[in-house]
Amino acid sequence: MDLLKLFTRDEPIAGLEISDSCLRLALLGIVKEKIKAKQGEKEETIEVKALGEKTLKEGIIVGSEIKKKEDFIAGLNELLKDIKPRVRYAIVSIPADKIYSRLYSFPKTLGGEKLEETMKLTVGFRLPINLEDVYLDWEKTNAEERRNEVFLATVSQKIIDNYLDILKAAGLLTVAIEFYPMSIARTIDIGGEQPSTKLALIFNKAGVTASVISEDRIVRFSRFIPTTFFSNEEIRKIIDFYEAENKSKISEIVLVGNISTSDVDNIGTSDVRVSSTEIIKPFSNNETIKKDNGKWLIAVGAALRGLLPRVEDTLISLMPIGTEEAYENQKALAFAEFLSAVVIGLSVFFAVVFIGVWILMTSVQQSFSGRLESLISLPLPTDAPEIESRARNFNELVGKASGILGTIPKWSGLMEELKSRTIPGITINSISLPSPDAAMNLTGVAQNRYQLNLFKKSLEESPLLTDAQIPFTNIAQKENISFSASFRLKDFTALYVQ
Repeated sequence: MDLLKLFTRDEPIAGLEISDSCLRLALLGIVKEKIKAKQGEKEETIEVKALGEKTLKEGIIVGSEIKKKEDFIAGLNELLKDIKPRVRYAIVSIPADKIYSRLYSFPKTLGGEKLEETMKLTVGFRLPINLEDVYLDWEKTNAEERRNEVFLATVSQKIIDNYLDILKAAGLLTVAIEFYPMSIARTIDIGGEQPSTKLALIFNKAGVTASVISEDRIVRFSRFIPTTFFSNEEIRKIIDFYEAENKSKISEIVLVGNISTSDVDNIGTSDVRVSSTEIIKPFSNNETIKKDNGKWLIAVGAALRGLLPRVEDTLISLMPIGTEEAYENQKALAFAEFLSAVVIGLSVFFAVVFIGVWILMTSVQQSFSGRLESLISLPLPTDAPEIESRARNFNELVGKASGILGTIPKWSGLMEELKSRTIPGITINSISLPSPDAAMNLTGVAQNRYQLNLFKKSLEESPLLTDAQIPFTNIAQKENISFSASFRLKDFTALYVQ
């Protein structure tokens, strides 16, 4: 067990595709230090660790919105149950029919903070939406050789908040939300040595999303066409419009979803062919993906984003906060839940221990009571009266000894008091203690008369002594003065043992 991951809750991030007919989940992992057979070099490769799919009943999701919350949660839980290892975090990819997106181009000289300020102005003046009701994000593309390009996307807050609440209720923590064309752009096969621009047609029950993905894997155009308005003529218009505006040819139309090429065969021309797309290698070698290559484009594309370090994920995320902050918040939430579970587990453990000890003590008490009753019921031994008589005599002796101890004065308290009252320069030679209630005397030598006066005052201030007297003799003597002092106890009964 990796203890660091246990406490930091650092776990893999899966890719989840949500559509109106099914849920698909992909979990990828990085295999480090895999040796190439020919070159003998070490590299990192990506492997498919888990794939899962769950069909949803009609009406659970309508128009990209979850209408039946409980049925959706049940379906997602069934999907997650079969995925090993356990999945807790996900990049979620949703249909594009409710999302407004656009690619903006700016001069190459416009960069850094100026580009950021320009985008804010563009968002404020050129978008046909109320910014207070949507989540909005943008990312800078990697098309440095052309111009500074910024890809922007926005969606209603109600739609995203609904997804987030329901996914959380299902036990899945969302790191980022993107839409189908973004995920497909990472996994679509655009051609190896000679990449080309392709038009992806993404089919679902509500309609078709037509997205132009260039050879540098940038979503350059995206439009949703409701089912009632979809036609080959409409697709032909999109192709003509894009090629005229961008002076770039679309070489192929690729189909994503449950659709046959015969349904759109009138679109194809000599320079634009129609095909069912293939996913990029090495994923196309996976046995599950190989059976139906195109349908895993979205889930695997979202999972590829999950492999990015969170600090490097600056891609569009249609959430209230950025992907790094979202991931840290979700980790903190997961860790809090983990601690809560630990506390609850410990509480249950100690409760069980307490109950066990209580049962044990009750059993011991019952056993002791039983033995005591059995001892009481036993007949008395023949020598019991003699033993009882001895015990009575012993108790009487102890009582007399206690009485005798009560008549013996405890002089140690008085000695401690005299010791504390003796000041420097005073030497005690002898002490006479005839009885606790009689006058007591001590003799000694004072270094000088000043110290002798201080010693007398010290005796007078004692809380235990009274009637302290030091008669003055040989007044002419100034040093090494011999003296005799007398005093009484204020309460002589305090010397006796209680």
